[in-house]
This record gives sequence, C-alpha cells and structure tokens, in this order.
Amino acid sequence: IQAEAMKKAQRWFILNRLLDDFAYHSVVRPTVQKVGREKGWNVYRLTDAQTQEIEALCRGELTSYAASQNFGLRNLTFDLPWNRTFEAEIDFELK
Repeated sequence: IQAEAMKKAQRWFILNRLLDDFAYHSVVRPTVQKVGREKGWNVYRLTDAQTQEIEALCRGELTSYAASQNFGLRNLTFDLPWNRTFEAEIDFELK
C-alpha cells in the first residue's frame, strides 16, 4: 500500500509541475496576460475582481488542457494568491 501511495504522490507531483511550469506559464499565462492588457489591467497588480476573472479563465483553460492530455484529473483548482499572474497555485485530485 505504501508503494501505491508513493506512486500516486509522484504522479500528482509530475502532473502539477506539467500544469504549472509548462501549461500555465508557457501556454495559458501569455494568453490571459494579453486578455488583461486588452482590458487595460495591470497584470502584475490585479484587483480582487480582476483576479477572480483571470482565475476562472485559467481554470477553464487548464482543465481543458489536462483533459486533452488524458491526465485523469478532477476538481482542478487555480488560484493567484497575490493578485498577479506570475505566481499561481494549482491543485487537483487524481481519478
């Protein structure tokens, strides 16, 4: 059972890195920064309302990306804890 738990933890870690380091920072973030700038927002200092809008957009994009890659995730959460686009917290459950 410990070996299974370790495999699950390693899988979660690798998928989290893929979603954060690659999918968010390389694919999604440039897109949402462009959206924010087109709205006249400072993407490095978002208001709470702007942060919520960007978070919802990112959550949708990352959920779609994970599904397209068959990562087997559920309940993906996405948070910009400091109201700026360059630091994100991504969490999820493995199916």
